[in-house]
Amino acid sequence: MGVKHKVVVKGLRELERKLEKMPRELESEAEAATKEEAEEVYEAMRSNVVRNSSMLHGAIGRRQLSPLSIHVGVLGAKRAWWGALVEFGTSTRPATPFAEPAAREAEQRYAERMAQFLNKKLPPT
Repeated sequence: MGVKHKVVVKGLRELERKLEKMPRELESEAEAATKEEAEEVYEAMRSNVVRNSSMLHGAIGRRQLSPLSIHVGVLGAKRAWWGALVEFGTSTRPATPFAEPAAREAEQRYAERMAQFLNKKLPPT
């Protein structure tokens, strides 16, 4: 029972469809920008997680789902439950968020990063 945090970028599917029609070079550069963002989220989650939880620290990973979609989080169902207990706390332990802050930072940063990339690469309409 893992709790998932999701950064939702409005218009992502439409962007993916448009990129499919563009040269492969453009799509691969957008993919590189997405990977850079995912790496920053991954590093932020690992640095935010409590240090006495090496099991949880080691369970944070990333998995690419499509060129513009990368899952970053606690991978593995057996470890995810522990991540939820740490993230949200329990009746005897206060919450120690590590995923939510990383996701919130990424929401704005990724949108800006992709906008900069697209404005640089795509001609104005």
